[in-house]
Amino acid sequence: MVAMPDLQEQATDLLQRLIRFNTVNPPGDERELQEHLAGYLEDAGLECEMLAADERRPNLIARLRGDADGPTLGLLGHVDTVLADPDAWSRDPWSGDLADGCVWGRGALDMKGQVAAEAAAVAALARQGWRPARGELMLMSVVDEEAGRALGVHRSPVGWWAHRAASLKSMAICPPALAVSMSNTRSWKFGFVTRIVWRPGASVRRLTGGLTPRSTPST
Repeated sequence: MVAMPDLQEQATDLLQRLIRFNTVNPPGDERELQEHLAGYLEDAGLECEMLAADERRPNLIARLRGDADGPTLGLLGHVDTVLADPDAWSRDPWSGDLADGCVWGRGALDMKGQVAAEAAAVAALARQGWRPARGELMLMSVVDEEAGRALGVHRSPVGWWAHRAASLKSMAICPPALAVSMSNTRSWKFGFVTRIVWRPGASVRRLTGGLTPRSTPST
């Protein structure tokens, strides 16, 4: 298995590279980043495909398949970001600088950091020859989370929200707002979402703070 410091280095390096793609939404323009991420995952042995309603803004689906049918364990994240005003930052928001023990840049926290961690972990498993005994491990890197999701999660295998429930087939691990289980993972149709992984105590529709709604200089 990959040692923890090595995996941390790999995730950090990948995060720095992802930050250097300016994916402020609007307009998003996530294709270059998604192609870079797909290349990283394909080199490790994953099967990748792009699903796009807008060719400039594809969702990336990467799979590590087992030898037998079974459930899908999904890791979900988005790669678009809110805006960044370089004049308001002490560092270039698309530099990906590593300083003072932190990676600096727009999206480092929301949420290229989680995408990089998920991708590095899955790639490390794949390089070592690990495969699920049955089913598949799926990584979903989606677009357009910051501006309506019409091109992103609504077009991805995750599908609609928990109220579209049917029967439990598999599980997605993702942020609380998107923490759902899913079944239909092979088409553009909405997946049958089955249950929330954990139940939130409250629903926050919008946060306003920092320079603009839903953004702060540090993320």
